[in-house]
Amino acid sequence: MEIQPRPTRACLVVAVDGGVATGKSSVCSVLAQRLRVPYFNAGLLYRALALWCLDEHLTLDNADNATAIAAQSFPILVSLDNGCTAVSLADRDVSDQLELAEITAAVSRVSRHPEVREVMNTRQREIVEQAVSTFNGVVIDGRDATTVVVPNADVKVLLVANPAARASRVSAGEGEAEAAARDAADAVVSDFLCPQSGVAAFDTSDLGIDEISSRVLAHVLENRPDWKD
Repeated sequence: MEIQPRPTRACLVVAVDGGVATGKSSVCSVLAQRLRVPYFNAGLLYRALALWCLDEHLTLDNADNATAIAAQSFPILVSLDNGCTAVSLADRDVSDQLELAEITAAVSRVSRHPEVREVMNTRQREIVEQAVSTFNGVVIDGRDATTVVVPNADVKVLLVANPAARASRVSAGEGEAEAAARDAADAVVSDFLCPQSGVAAFDTSDLGIDEISSRVLAHVLENRPDWKD
């Protein structure tokens, strides 16, 4: 999807958070297409860091602050030019590698460190600012997106789902227990499961992607009617 700036409109930032298998990425992709802004999957930065640490044989456990130092300096490039999140490391496109089982298993080991999160939150904000500057808006999906990364987003959404629904959605390579473990690891350093003031919660348990996307889109346009076609 080619994204064109909307110079006559005010900027729009939509932030979406939620647990594993609540439909975040699918809903955000649909939202971004309908709003004609890029979709920034912020969690891919943590996955890219995990991949870099594994490839370079660096610690994932922040011994001597090494993982946080790597987060500051690892050669990541994020592009939203085609409407979605493309990630390169050292000029090599690694987007297709970031959902591998070994990366999924490693990502919570890097994301659980507050020092790493602080660095990555700053990087994520910079990407959001660039997207707003270039495209007049962005839909960002990521842990702490609504509370820490862009707490002043125009629209903030939390997606939730019951355990049975989430179990039916987890990838073939990840079971319900693994998905729950990822959320539990993140919850140690993030209160993302509790909707904060100004954050609208949507239960996706019994809804398909089209239905929940339509509901969230309606909420966005209710708050920002200037973005209606």
